[in-house]
Amino acid sequence: QAFNELLDESGVASPWYVDVLAPNLAAANNLKEQALKLPTVDHAITAVDLVPSEQAEKISLLQNLSAEFLAIDQSDLSSEKKIAEALVAIKALQEHLVKDAKKSDTESFASKQLGVVEQLDELSNELNGKTLKTLEDSLVGDIAGALTALRKSLSPERVSSDSLPDDLANQMLAPDGRARVQIFAQENLRDNANLREFVASVQTLAPRATGMPVNLVAFETATKNSFLQALISAFILISLLLAYLWRNLIDMALVLSPLILSLLLTVSCMTLFQVPFNFTNVIVIPLLFGIGVDSGIHLVHRSHGASPEDQNLLNTTTARAVYYSALTTFISFGSLSLSAHQGMSSLGTLLAIGMVLTVVCNLLVLPALLERIKVRTKS
Repeated sequence: QAFNELLDESGVASPWYVDVLAPNLAAANNLKEQALKLPTVDHAITAVDLVPSEQAEKISLLQNLSAEFLAIDQSDLSSEKKIAEALVAIKALQEHLVKDAKKSDTESFASKQLGVVEQLDELSNELNGKTLKTLEDSLVGDIAGALTALRKSLSPERVSSDSLPDDLANQMLAPDGRARVQIFAQENLRDNANLREFVASVQTLAPRATGMPVNLVAFETATKNSFLQALISAFILISLLLAYLWRNLIDMALVLSPLILSLLLTVSCMTLFQVPFNFTNVIVIPLLFGIGVDSGIHLVHRSHGASPEDQNLLNTTTARAVYYSALTTFISFGSLSLSAHQGMSSLGTLLAIGMVLTVVCNLLVLPALLERIKVRTKS
């Protein structure tokens, strides 16, 4: 959730940006200027941008602030001084309480005052020891040391590209002189269209650009191509298997028709219930194609060998076997929808929807098609 909130940000605040490697810093700065002209680009950074601008004005402001801290007397922060002042105040309070107890006409009240004096004695002993110093260190630490470090940080020197810290400079400049350019998008990259447009526009300037946006677009393209390859391969191989099994185009079409219908209904339900394809659940459609075809094969095969009393295919043991087999598959795959992992959960949800629609099409649509074929054959 936190990462999604970061993704809602555009520009330099976004955690997703494109990296381009230029042969030198001059080429990197030139590429940066070209990238800033693109409508999809909000910001671009090179090693030059790590050097602060308007340093004279900023250093002047920090020096004025440092002068304010110099006015603080560190001797006022000394624990020893504070303890000494507290002991003097406690001693004066004890003397006042003792005098007041002697003058008191009420014995119980005088006794309570003398009890307070004894407690103040215990407090004085604690203040003379290390207890207060330990407590102070644990609560506020070394304030004087922190102020000293703060004064030093308020007295900076001018920064140049040569004086950048090595760990920072090495992120933007390679030892052989190559320079890195970071390019940030103008729009929210959670939107897939914005992501593709941003990557495409940057790649017009730097075809070898890399970074998370480029990787995601490449993953998406590879996944789509793999999905189409798997789906087409499954359709062709299953069709060849059915053709070899029956050598009958009608029987092959009878098996494939409800299966194709169930896949179309599954994709429709994804749109209806707003279950988008992702890198995990994209395998569902080819998977359902392979899982659902066996039910159609059994039902078509039973219809050819049905006895006279098996006029209704749904009353046969084959139909019941198809139903219970699909039910166990539905339960096993549907349990994945309870997973805390969003990808696995969407995979289980989509498989469960697909299995329900597959068994409905096989047990309702396929018997109706078979009956229709029989009627036409008899006529």
